[in-house]
Amino acid sequence: GYLHIINVTDKRNPTILSNISVYKARAVVADDMYNYAFVGTHNKSNPEVSGELHVIDITNKSNPKYLAKITHQTLTDVQAMYIEGDYLYTSAWHRDDLTIINIANKSNPYIQTIFKHPRLYGSMDLRVDNNIVYMTSEYANSIVIVDVNNKTNPQLIGHFCNTTSLYYPYELEVIGDEI
Repeated sequence: GYLHIINVTDKRNPTILSNISVYKARAVVADDMYNYAFVGTHNKSNPEVSGELHVIDITNKSNPKYLAKITHQTLTDVQAMYIEGDYLYTSAWHRDDLTIINIANKSNPYIQTIFKHPRLYGSMDLRVDNNIVYMTSEYANSIVIVDVNNKTNPQLIGHFCNTTSLYYPYELEVIGDEI
């Protein structure tokens, strides 16, 4: 796959500014200043194989550059990513974990911690608000809430399960005290 940077100044005629190849690109998120893109990979055929997270410098939108890469099993089949401060939070569909990556140094990101819990299996989306992670769990038909104030020791603090109204929840949005 590719990470494409598309110019939409002319809404009727978007054009590709640049692209960069990322094998099996799956999920993409950019930092607040749009200087760095984080690209997770997809390897659904074998979730036991290590996946990759690529850091791409997109400061020059016409000439993106590879900056760093992390390889780890928890990054296989990354489905959702979210940045808050100096941390990138990832979840993968075929896994039961939340991976917290320290991205303060974009050239040398590292996994801060991996939080495993069976309620996280099948996560399709996540959002972070004030050090609280909200995740959907497709297989558990639930929303899971994790406190990440202590990045090295996250805590599951709640979940909501309803097989009728949350049948395979795919996306979520946090608006104040409501999801």
